[in-house]
Amino acid sequence: MSPAGIRGPPHGGPLPRILTDPSEKALVEAIEQNCIDFFMEYGRGNGGEVHEERGVAWFATGIPHPLFNGVMAAQLAAGDVDARVDELVAEYRARGIPLEWTVGTSTLPADLGRHLEAKGLRHVVRVPGMATPIDRIPEEPSPEGLTIEPVEDRQGVEDALRIALATFEIPRAFAPRLADLETSMPPDHREAAQVFLGRLRGRPVASSELYASAGVAGVYFVGTLPGARGRGIARAMTAAALREGERRGYRIGALQATAMGIPVYRRLGFRTYSEFAIYS
Repeated sequence: MSPAGIRGPPHGGPLPRILTDPSEKALVEAIEQNCIDFFMEYGRGNGGEVHEERGVAWFATGIPHPLFNGVMAAQLAAGDVDARVDELVAEYRARGIPLEWTVGTSTLPADLGRHLEAKGLRHVVRVPGMATPIDRIPEEPSPEGLTIEPVEDRQGVEDALRIALATFEIPRAFAPRLADLETSMPPDHREAAQVFLGRLRGRPVASSELYASAGVAGVYFVGTLPGARGRGIARAMTAAALREGERRGYRIGALQATAMGIPVYRRLGFRTYSEFAIYS
């Protein structure tokens, strides 16, 4: 499921189905590859595109937000950088959609960010890549009145995604199209992914998603509506995704954290191993 030929660190071979090596080097590679795989998957849904060519892995969904169209991996020769950046920026502009360019630990050249800024892209944020052994996650009682359920039907997935988008201040109007992508992906995606919906006394208030690849259980779209925050619901939603990953045999949980999420994940035992720089 990983982009062919465009992977994490150049020295890394095919990643194991289940990561058992807890070394920092292995974790850095797995965290990055899981993130690449997760977002590239959106290009495999109905109406999406995935391209893995000439040292770059990129995808497009047509949703008019940079999070859902972008370059996830690049390993370019120094003499090709500026021309390839020009080509890709022009490609997205011709389609009339914004892009997000993710620079990770495996990106080549190492100063790609400088080239992106010279071409008019703006550095938006740095995001830590974090990981933890799942069996070390502390057992905590579920917040009173909270129920967490895996959802697979179209409406349940859309309900969860509306919450996730609201949490990340992305227009909820994109949720139907995003749900179409989630529910139209090939069978191997359904084997790797699971969306969770949290209800507080019956009302949908929280979301999370498991995405297992690169040997680890990745966690994405952890979100809680403002009126339900401060009760430990985000921790519970994160733990639910990780426990499902553990049930499937995975030993390590991985994620990329927002500033708001870092304290939540540290309480669960996550440590920072890498960093992603995001340009748009």
